[in-house]
Amino acid sequence: MKHLVEPTHRRSLLLVALALTVGLTLAGCSGSGQTAIESGKETGSAVARIAGKPLTLHEFEDRYARSVGGRPMAIADSLAEYEDFLNRYAEFRMKVMYAEELGLASDPSITNEIDAYRKQLARPFLLERSIMEPILHTLYERRQKIVDASHILIRVPQDAPPADTLAAYNKLMAIRDSARQGVDFGDLAARNSEDPSARGNAAGARGRLGYFSGGQMVESFEEVAYTTPVDSISGIFRSQFGYHILKVHDLRDRVPDRWASHIAVRDAPRLGDNSTPRERIEAIYAELKAGADFREMAKTRSEDTETGSRGGQLGRVAYTTPQLPESFKNALFNIPEPGGFSDIIETAYGLHIVRLDQIEEPQTFEESYEDLKLNATRLPRVREAEDRMAATIRKREGVFVDTTAILSALHGRPFRARDILDTPAEDMSKLVIGVGSERQTFKDIVDYAETANLPYIADTLQRVYRTIDMYLNNAALDLEASRLEVTNDDFKTIMAEFRDGLLLFKLMEDSVWSAAAQDTAALMAYHHPRADSFWFPDRTRIISIRSRSDSTLKAMTGHLSHGLSVSALVDMAQKDTLNIIRVDTTFMAGPNNSVYDRALSIARGQATAPILNAGSYIALVNDGVEPARQKTFWEARAEVLSEYQEQLEDGLVKRLRKKYKVQLYPAQLAPAFAEEKHKAAIANIDPTLPQIAND
Repeated sequence: MKHLVEPTHRRSLLLVALALTVGLTLAGCSGSGQTAIESGKETGSAVARIAGKPLTLHEFEDRYARSVGGRPMAIADSLAEYEDFLNRYAEFRMKVMYAEELGLASDPSITNEIDAYRKQLARPFLLERSIMEPILHTLYERRQKIVDASHILIRVPQDAPPADTLAAYNKLMAIRDSARQGVDFGDLAARNSEDPSARGNAAGARGRLGYFSGGQMVESFEEVAYTTPVDSISGIFRSQFGYHILKVHDLRDRVPDRWASHIAVRDAPRLGDNSTPRERIEAIYAELKAGADFREMAKTRSEDTETGSRGGQLGRVAYTTPQLPESFKNALFNIPEPGGFSDIIETAYGLHIVRLDQIEEPQTFEESYEDLKLNATRLPRVREAEDRMAATIRKREGVFVDTTAILSALHGRPFRARDILDTPAEDMSKLVIGVGSERQTFKDIVDYAETANLPYIADTLQRVYRTIDMYLNNAALDLEASRLEVTNDDFKTIMAEFRDGLLLFKLMEDSVWSAAAQDTAALMAYHHPRADSFWFPDRTRIISIRSRSDSTLKAMTGHLSHGLSVSALVDMAQKDTLNIIRVDTTFMAGPNNSVYDRALSIARGQATAPILNAGSYIALVNDGVEPARQKTFWEARAEVLSEYQEQLEDGLVKRLRKKYKVQLYPAQLAPAFAEEKHKAAIANIDPTLPQIAND
């Protein structure tokens, strides 16, 4: 049976989570003024007009839903929240329009970043949507059921000659005919199956695989198992191992996973103990029945030392776990409630008492998505699906391979940079391969071979051909990904939002943020008439003395109790280079949940005991309260800059509102998400109440 379990392989998909949403983009860049609002109703479904262009209710709903995490989330929000978003989104749109008018869309820093983002996002997006998501949906659906099946295998290599393939097929056909005529399937498997486990006594004996679920078997086997009726024998099908037939014994709803613990007694005598294993486990069982704590009993009495040290915990156990002893499975999955434990059971490992810790709650597809994805990335079916997609693209677009030029440049060597150091530059730059109208150089293949996970093939020529094939598959997927903005509306929207976010950032940086930060004269001019509004409150002056030695700090701060002033103590600390003491001053207007809060509760001139902090010790000295005072310009500069930037942005927003004649129609937002709200209302209706039929 072991060869049927789907092997894993390591792959590294670039997972991208950089796509901007309108909500994120708007969070820190909306203006502070009021947008012009027209009280009259707009004809049609427009909720706003910007430069004469309508913003429809449908577009508003789409943008709002994207900003809050989906339409189901959006229906819970209020009309006031819709109106606030409409105002901010209108400002966002007019700023982007202005950035486009200024020509920022052609700024190299913008176009280069868009190109880089597209390359980073496109291929993972393509693979996620076109390959991963269909596989995950299939896995999820199949995992809602478990299949119990037996199988018979006749091995035949994938590259076997036609005569051997036909012979294997005919042999299995004869076996299948016998099974269909009533010969016991298990007997046939024991006599004929070339799966080694069929002749053993463990799982897989007589071809019986037991229960399994989606993702546990190779894809072709799983597909047939889930589509063959119960008590039926499948047709002949092929996997990478050879030809199979299978018989489905049962198909049932998935049994939820259990979290379990156990206490084990090994089936062997113990040194210095004349009791039998049965006597030891029965004594433990009696104490458990009398109310003893299972976890503590496992720690002190279980002879499975690995699990005993953690209270007997086995972790999560699936009904389909391979090699799970039948007696153990029956015991665990028949305990009705968490906290209950089984009778004494016996396995090949000894005697056990099993406890049910928790029953796993069923998950929706969305809730199990990441776990499904983690498991799917290890399955060969993902790579196989990529290869099938690449083959489809290659057939549709056509491929170009100058085999003669490639072999000539290689001189019988594989594609490795260290092996072709003497290859002439003109050969390295020669266009030798491509998909569709795209053409790449010999160097491109060499670069690919240096980083790709290429299978080892002893024959150099076959290895070269395999490298070319894998390169073409890779190029085909890259070509398809490069067209996503034309072929996929979701990707087009993501790229448009990213572009708009960059334009907005560039506009604000040039017009507001950098302009304000670099104009010190303007900041001083803004500060001068408002200087009286920038003040420090009363603040406690705290001296912190840090050292790696707590005894050094105790000795030093002890001088305060003998009359030494704080300033003299600071001088002493700063002059003492032997112990590498660091002295800092901090001003605090009140508690802020930091270590410095401790200095606020002691009297002026006193010090705290040494406190272990960030790998060293710190003593805090209360040096009294500094009265409130007005800040200088340089002390207030950060606040002045923030206020001045707000003023600049407010002025920009007012000019743009006027320039683009922005009008909002908040009354038109009333029917927003009406369909979703109606469905939600129906779903929450009490079914015991009489219903009113809709006309």
